[in-house]
Amino acid sequence: MSGVNTVGVKHAPFNIKAAGDEDGLKPGAFVGYASVFGNVDSYGDIVEPGAFADTLEALKAKGDPIPLLWGHDMFDPFSNIGTIDPTSAVEHE
Repeated sequence: MSGVNTVGVKHAPFNIKAAGDEDGLKPGAFVGYASVFGNVDSYGDIVEPGAFADTLEALKAKGDPIPLLWGHDMFDPFSNIGTIDPTSAVEHE
């Protein structure tokens, strides 16, 4: 990536498997994983099944949308790229 400043930027390749009306999604919508179980992350943490169960139930009860942030940056308003409907957020094992 010659000439591109990538200091502090993490890259993650991904494949798009569903996109558009033929997949039952509204324009701009996508389905993805916010986290996966059993992998060691860059801080040495391992997320176990059930880690989000209580939080997801509380968010569903409250009804507020979950912010969808680019790069976990809660302080930059441009990092908020959308919202997640809390009724659609689930854990899958």
